[in-house]
Amino acid sequence: MKDALKFMKIDYTMSKSQNKIFLLFIVVAFILAINSNNPLFVSVYLTFGALILSTAPFSLENYYNMAFVNLLPSSVRSRITGRFMFASLYLLVSLVCAEVSCFLMMGKELTVEIRTLFFFPLFMIGIALIFITIQYVLLYAIGIGKKQQYMRLICMLPGFIMFGVSGGLSEEIEGKIFSPSFLNYAIVLTFTFGIVFMLIGRELTIKIVSRRDSI
Repeated sequence: MKDALKFMKIDYTMSKSQNKIFLLFIVVAFILAINSNNPLFVSVYLTFGALILSTAPFSLENYYNMAFVNLLPSSVRSRITGRFMFASLYLLVSLVCAEVSCFLMMGKELTVEIRTLFFFPLFMIGIALIFITIQYVLLYAIGIGKKQQYMRLICMLPGFIMFGVSGGLSEEIEGKIFSPSFLNYAIVLTFTFGIVFMLIGRELTIKIVSRRDSI
C-alpha cells in the first residue's frame, strides 16, 4: 500500500495542470449549487469532471517517463493500484464537494427528498467507478505505443455518455418517477457494485500488464 501511495503521488504531480481544471469544476459547481434550482445536476457535473480528468496520467506518460517509473523498486500491482487510487482520489473529492453543495441547497425549495439529495452523489460515484474501470482496463490493454490513437475517444466518450444518461435520470428522479425507497436502495446498490467492479477491473489490469511485461 505504501508503494501504491507513492505512485498515486507521482500521477498527481504529473497532472498538476489538470488538477487546476478540476478546481475550476468545483468552483463552478458551488456557484451552481447557490444559484440553481436543479439539486441533482451539481453531482452529475462534478462527477463528469472527475471522470474526464481521471485519465490525465495516461495522456501525459510516454516512453521516457514510463522508463523512469518502471525502474522504481515496486511491483506491477503497486503501480496499477496507485493509478486506480489516483482516480479514486478525484472521485472522493467530487463526492465531498457534491455533499457540501447539498448543504448549500438546504434553504431552497427542493424537488427531491432530503435523503435522496444526499444519496444521489453516491449513485454518481458508483456509475463513475464503472466507467473509469472500463477506461483504465482498455488503456492498459492497448499500451503506450498505440493508446494515443484512441486516447481522445476512450477518455472523452464515456464521460459524455455518463453525463447525458445521468442528466436525464436526474430529471426523471426530480419528476418523482421512482419511489423514494426504491431509489435510495438502487443508489446504494449502484455504489456498492461500482466499488466491486473497480476491484475486479484492477485485478484484471494487473494480469494484463504482468503478462505483457513477462513476455
